[in-house]
Amino acid sequence: MNPIRSAIIFFLILALLFVLSPARGVRAAICTWTGAAANANWSTTGNWTGACTGPGGIPGTGDSPVFPNGGSNTTMTDDLPTITLGQLHFPGSTGYILNGANTITLTTGIDVSGGSQVINAPLAVATSSLVFTVASGASLSLGGTVALGTNTLTATVNTSAGTTGMTFQGLVTGGPDPLHRGKIAKTGPGDLRFFGDNGVEKWDVDLNAGTISTNPAAWTSFSQYGLMKL
Repeated sequence: MNPIRSAIIFFLILALLFVLSPARGVRAAICTWTGAAANANWSTTGNWTGACTGPGGIPGTGDSPVFPNGGSNTTMTDDLPTITLGQLHFPGSTGYILNGANTITLTTGIDVSGGSQVINAPLAVATSSLVFTVASGASLSLGGTVALGTNTLTATVNTSAGTTGMTFQGLVTGGPDPLHRGKIAKTGPGDLRFFGDNGVEKWDVDLNAGTISTNPAAWTSFSQYGLMKL
């Protein structure tokens, strides 16, 4: 074979391998809520765009849905079966309300960069590396059950000091004994507030920064027969 032609073929092969190499870190498309369909159900294909891996282009196991600024149907319903997701991300100022009866298990957490976000669907914490983060000027209200299991949940509230950026409105559940209990580690200058019944049997909250408060207008119930550690 002609040496020049061989060299050309060789360099073309190298270029192709470079383009296809996973080491280049090609960024995958994102599973994004549009709310463009007539209803506001998560199971409706027309409400999503991007790389959702579920049937017909809805969220699938391991996806990290994004709820962008300007989306429609901002009061949504998770009507999917119980599902495991990575992260729920709210990057803009548009406020969303997420309802639903089935548990969403999270492996990475929740990132609220803007807006007032409300999640009423029940959540479960899959790992101790999971973080719920609220940026300054934003807020997150968790109205459903949050199941910690035996894991540590880090709540990072980056609102200004004295400003409530994250609230637990529903029941928080955890392990049944001192060696197997759920724990919340609080960081960031803002305030984390507990409302209503927070009945984890062995309650452990690490206040590393900022403040933790309860509802001043009503009773806040912690474990009746267990222990609370601060």
